[in-house]
Formats: sequence, structure tokens, C-alpha cells
Amino acid sequence: MSSLEYEINVLRNLISFNTDSITKKHYKECANYLVKECKSLGMDVTVLDASLESKDNLDRPNVVAKYNANKDKTVALLMHYDVVPPGKGWNKNPFELTIEKDKLFGRGVADDKGNIAVALGALKEAKEKLKYNVVMFLVCDEEVGGEYGAGYVSKNFSDNIDEVLVLDAGNEFVGIGASGVVFGEIKVYGEQGHAGYPFMYRNAIEDLIRLAYHLKDFSLLRAGKISKFDASPISPVKKNFGRFTITMLGGGEKENVIPSEAYLRFDMRLIPEEDVDEAINELKTYLLILSNKLGIKAELNWIRGGGNYYSDPDHASVKKFVKIASQIYGKNLSVGTEFGGNDGRYFANRNIPIISFGLAGRDSNFHGPDEHIHLKDIEKLKKLLVDYLTT
Repeated sequence: MSSLEYEINVLRNLISFNTDSITKKHYKECANYLVKECKSLGMDVTVLDASLESKDNLDRPNVVAKYNANKDKTVALLMHYDVVPPGKGWNKNPFELTIEKDKLFGRGVADDKGNIAVALGALKEAKEKLKYNVVMFLVCDEEVGGEYGAGYVSKNFSDNIDEVLVLDAGNEFVGIGASGVVFGEIKVYGEQGHAGYPFMYRNAIEDLIRLAYHLKDFSLLRAGKISKFDASPISPVKKNFGRFTITMLGGGEKENVIPSEAYLRFDMRLIPEEDVDEAINELKTYLLILSNKLGIKAELNWIRGGGNYYSDPDHASVKKFVKIASQIYGKNLSVGTEFGGNDGRYFANRNIPIISFGLAGRDSNFHGPDEHIHLKDIEKLKKLLVDYLTT
């Protein structure tokens, strides 16, 4: 019998639920399965459903499972069961676990259902020798911001927890913070008219192109925001840094009509310790000055986001995690902050250490076709969790 038989069976079941975060059609079935599995391990289970708060009549079940080992401290394991849509280009069925040699394929194996399976397997093995109480937050909607997933759980879970392990990351470094993200739309206004008379009207798309070209200087300004915290090992520079990227362009009514409106949307990444309101105000000021200089009528139509946070890299829990992980993975793992974001943001205000780690390898292709993980990484992560929770 394989030592990973339990984890693989759980993962096979989880992958079979198409928990696409856009349609949310199978959230309830997946959550019901997790409730049953957690109860079979002797956990006390509550479902916190944010459907009423979300006001769209779609199920938002978040599974909160507690294992009381009668210890003084509690470790929370935070994971999500929703996935991004499968997309095109798969050589495997994205909702059927496929095993080929050392690889396991399926939508969500790396992000994030594989981590759920490993966490449950680690608890199954370690529950008689735990040094901590354990609570698992198995949440929805992470892929669409987490407001009705981890955000809802954090607001409605009042029990004391001493640290959070966010099992939703890679295994090349130990994360102690994240950049978060600010999304927004800049709208440019012109005058609608007949395209046969372009000299008579102000073309919003042409103004948008000019504006977008000059916004490259704001990208350079953002890149000058240097964090005191290290970045991922794949970073081109040692420290985390700010970013601004134009990601969408749009506008126009018809081929022979001068457009009166056009828009661009952007992705602005913060540094972990940055004040989000200051970053937004900086963008607003820059846009005002630039549009006036270019003689363009533009405005920030909407903007939202945040989620940047950091933990103390010298905290005893962080040092313990790094030591155990480095031993198991056979290399000195660095401590850094993620270029993206994660659900740990919703627990950052509790002033407790938040540590990110997980199954995703550099080759896992999560969010892409043929997403996969390696059996050896399941073994290592399971041992890491068992050792961490029992010492």
C-alpha cells in the first residue's frame, strides 16, 4: 500500500468537482465532501456560507474544521478549493486525476486542491502526537479575490489562532508576505462623429494610445518602490519592488464612427509594507498631471484592491518552519515575499505570523493546461507538515 494512497484518493475526489470560481456551480458538492472527510478524521466542522452577504444567490460554503488536541497554541492551515476555468490546450481531462510516472495532472492539483489533500493526510498521520490544536480553513472564491471566502471566514471566526500556514504557494522559498494588487480603469473622452471627417472630432482611442505610451514612465516610478523584504528567487532583483502594467484596452462603436470613449485597465502591484491609499493617490496625481500636460480628458473611472502584508521574518515560528523545510527539501530555503497575493491578507490584522508554502513547482503550469505536481513534492510537504505540527 502506497504511503500516499489516502492523499491521492482525496485529491482524485476533489479534482472531480469542477469548482470554477466564475460559475461556482459545484462549490456545494465539493464543500460537502470536505465536511464528510474532515469529520472522518475526528474534526469538529462548521460551514460558514457567505451566500446571503454576497447577494447573488450563489452558494459560498467555507469549511472550518477544528481538531482540538488540548494544547495551548493553535495553528491554522488556510487553503482554497475553487479553481480557475480549465481553458484550452489540455492533453488530459482537467477534472479527472491522471497519474503518469511521478506526475499528477488535473485542474487544481497545484492550486490548491493538492495542498488540501496533503493537509488532511498530514493530520491523519499526526493527530495522536500533535503539539498544537489545528484548524483548517477550506475556503472558496480565492481566485476572485477571496472576499466571500477567507475574508468572510476571518470576519466570522473569533477563536484564537497563533499562526497561519497558507498552503497555497510554491516550494522554492518560504513566504512571509505578499504584494497584493490594485486593479483599475482609466477612461479617456473624445467626441463621436463620422470617421470620414476625422479633422472635425476628438478621437478618444488616439488619445488613449498617447496616454498609454506615456504611462510607461509611471511603470518606472513604481519599479523604484523597493521593499525592505526579499522577493522570490525568480525575481530579477533581490528585493520586492512595485509594478504597474497595462493589461486591457478597449473602445469604439463601429468602424466608421470616431469613438467618444476609450479605456485601459491596469494591474498595479504594491510592495508588502506600502500604504495602499498612498499608492492610489500617487497614481491619481500622476494621471491628473499627465492628462493635463497632454491635453487629454481622462479620469480614473474605478479602482480597487490591496491585500499587501508582511510578517516578521525573525519570528520563532518562521525560523522553525524554515529550519524544518530546509532539512526536508535538502537546501537552505530563503525567506521572501510573493509578487502576487494570497488569502493570508485577511488574517494579517491579527498580528500573528503568516507563512506561505505549498506544492507548486516552477514547472507546475498552474492556471494553464496540464497543471501538474510531483509525487515527491507531496511526500515532502506531508513530512514537513507532520514534523512541524508534532515538534
